[in-house]
Amino acid sequence: DLSHNLTPEQVFSEAERVIVKIRHDSPKTKLFVQSILPINESFDTWKTLAGKTDDIPRINNLLKKYCGRHKIAYINLFPNFVRHGTNILRKELTVDGLHLTSLGYKIWSYELRNYLHGL
Repeated sequence: DLSHNLTPEQVFSEAERVIVKIRHDSPKTKLFVQSILPINESFDTWKTLAGKTDDIPRINNLLKKYCGRHKIAYINLFPNFVRHGTNILRKELTVDGLHLTSLGYKIWSYELRNYLHGL
């Protein structure tokens, strides 16, 4: 949605709409909301994402607060994928600045496994 010029608040509102629909239509479903993963603009591949790197933590913050208020499990993957001290996706974890490498997917699945083991 960021690539379609939606603001962080609009992206969050769209996510909230999906969450509300799931909770309404399937109230017994154990819901997990995960953070949006970072991007790396240095690949210069995704022109529509130019200048959006710092929008992602803003959306994640809104998601985290919402999940806290509504007692929904929030999985913060973002820190595992960024270069230390930045909001930038680590180069070794992406093939094009947006999509993950096999190592990126391994990290992602490892982190999710921690949450899904208890189900």
